[in-house]
Amino acid sequence: MLKFYTVLAIDCWVCNSDDDPTNCGESINELGLQDAKRTASNCAACGKSFKSLGTVFTYVERSCLAASSDTCDNKIGYGSCSCSTTYCNSQARISVFTPLLLLTALVVWAQRS
Repeated sequence: MLKFYTVLAIDCWVCNSDDDPTNCGESINELGLQDAKRTASNCAACGKSFKSLGTVFTYVERSCLAASSDTCDNKIGYGSCSCSTTYCNSQARISVFTPLLLLTALVVWAQRS
């Protein structure tokens, strides 16, 4: 039985300082993907670029952006996000790789049948 899951982009935070990009995000546990639920005001948005496999990040880089936008992308492989609020796109989204994975699974299943 195939199950479909949607994912939430939970890797965006508001910058704590416009001048110090190292303060992008607050007390982040990368493996647990937990947010300390603290945000700044009157700050530029935080942009985060990452290379990940599932929820294990092998490379993360954050920087404060000059302007805020509400676009996030959470996917296996390379991704980036910038947002003006914490959890800016709380709506569920299906990974862009889902159709490819389903097609691959269907081909493998068809060959074994």
